[in-house]
This record gives sequence, C-alpha cells and structure tokens, in this order.
Amino acid sequence: MVGDGGPDSGPSGDGGADAPDGGMKDVGPADMGPEDMGPEDMGVDLGPLPPSFGELFGACFDDGDCPGPGGRCRTAGEGYPYGYCTRTCDGPNDRTACEVERNGFTVYHHCAQRTEDPAETFSCDFNCLSGLDCGRDGYSCVVGALPGGGICIPVCSSDDQCGPGSFCDRYSGQCQDEPPMDPMMSGLSGLAGRCDGPEDCASGRCISAGTANAPTGWAEGYCLSYCTLPAGFNNNDFFAGDALPPSTCPGQNPVCIPVSNRSNSRLDLGNCYQGCVENDDCRDGYACQRQFGSRQFDNGICVPGPCSGLIRVDCPENYTCVDVQTPQGVTSRCAPPQ
Repeated sequence: MVGDGGPDSGPSGDGGADAPDGGMKDVGPADMGPEDMGPEDMGVDLGPLPPSFGELFGACFDDGDCPGPGGRCRTAGEGYPYGYCTRTCDGPNDRTACEVERNGFTVYHHCAQRTEDPAETFSCDFNCLSGLDCGRDGYSCVVGALPGGGICIPVCSSDDQCGPGSFCDRYSGQCQDEPPMDPMMSGLSGLAGRCDGPEDCASGRCISAGTANAPTGWAEGYCLSYCTLPAGFNNNDFFAGDALPPSTCPGQNPVCIPVSNRSNSRLDLGNCYQGCVENDDCRDGYACQRQFGSRQFDNGICVPGPCSGLIRVDCPENYTCVDVQTPQGVTSRCAPPQ
C-alpha cells in the first residue's frame, strides 16, 4: 500500500543538530438573467483548462472527464490539485491498464493502492523519478515509494493550483472545497508546533517525541509540512546562495529542505521547517542548524540540538537530557518523562 512519504524524512548535514533521513465542484446555479445571451454562466470562471485535462494522470472535474474504461477522477475536493485522472487496474502485476503511448514508445506506470482507496482496489499512478517528472503544478514525487519508482502526491501552494472553486490548504499541501481554517481556530498545531501524533497537526504529519527509553529528540513533537524545492538546490554544495530560500509553507520564516539527498532539484519534494538565525529563535530542545555538508548558511532550520556540552539547548519542563545514537554518532538529546 502506498503511503505519503512518511513523516520522518528530514534534512541531512553536520551542524550539531540532527533530523531524521530526511465530484464536480458545486459552481452554483446558471445565471438566467435577461442580459445573459452567452453560454451558461456556471458561477465560477473556469478559465483555460490545463493542457493535460482529460488525459490519464491529467486534470479533471469528475469521472466523465477521464479516459476509460474504469476512468476515475480524484477530485480537488479529495485533495488533488485540479483533479487527477486515474483508472482501475487489477493489481501490481497489471502492466497494460496503466500504459501510456508517448512519442512512439509505450511507458508503463504503477498499478497500486493508495492509502485512501477502498480495500482491494487498485488504480493507476504515474511512475516518477523526480518532482519535475510529475509535470503538473501542485504535485511532487515521493521517490522510491514503490519498488519500480516513485508516485506523485499533492503539494499545492496556492488556490490557483487547485482549480476553480477549490482552495489550497498550505499546511497539508492538499486542496479542499472550503477555505482552510487557521490552526489557531481549529485547535491544531501549525508548522513546527507541538504534537503527539498526526491528528494534532494541521498538516497531518508529526514527528513525535518518542518515549523516555526511546526518545527521538524532537522534544514535545514537531509538525512538518511538505513543500516543493525552489531552484538552487544541488548535489554539490546543497544550495547555490548564501541564505536558504523562503518557502511557500505557512509559518514562522519557513524553509523548505530536501526530503533526501537523492532528490534535491527544483520541484523535488521537501519538508518545511521553522526558519532561524540563532538557537534562541527555536523553542526549548531545539537548535538552529545552519550547516549542511560543507556549507554554512546565513540562516537555518530549527531541529533537535544537544542538551549537554559547552553549546547546548535547554530541555522543556519535565524532560531529561540523555545520550542517544544518531547518524552522526552519540550525542545528547531531550527525552520525555517516563
């Protein structure tokens, strides 16, 4: 079953702080006024449709827009920017239902089951190797999500990407039928907010604090959001500028960091973190990581920091400082109470 890339992806680098590896819209009644002599006014200006409209893996409003047999539209109201045409297929070994002819070549794509699909229901998903492969605004690629490659997931950053009458929830990266509610009004945590589980976060993604015996270092939990990388990230020196670029995620100076070292090009999938310049910009238990690989930047992101040594962070109330094993070696982190 295909998931969403997991909440524990994060930045890499050696900066004294660590992170894990990386239906049709209701458009209103027709305007039947006497001055309306043109085509039916559906209440929302549909504007020009995306070039991919009605194609497999392209945009759609309802099932009738998608190629059959078995065509189905994952609508914007279900989270998918401007809708997403798929079709039913028989299972992972079904290689014909999801094939696409392009430039004289047959390209095979995934027959998979999304976590939101009914049990024992399989449908076609685009096989991507990078965010650019997805080829549509508001999507990026979870590289390696399936044995044969990645899948494209919603990562919207504006209402325009969702289509007419739909709205982008920039915390979750998904579209919806109603304007998103401010987390402060809904009782949910925003970016980098405290959480015990995904249900506490506006994004639906939480790195929990763990337990006293198995702390993660993410003191009091940490809400993450997905993002797509801007231009400038690369395999040589991480990012081309002196300062890490701002992200389209909502929150306090958000910064988008590659989910993994394998995917750090424009439009690849990233995680949003609270931005910072110094440790005091972060809450207790966290430090400002400004170094990634051999590069030190003018700004950074708030991630777990060491709670012992000359330069250390304060642990939250009732937390204790313990030694933990990280990819960079043994260090100290804040652990939750028993």
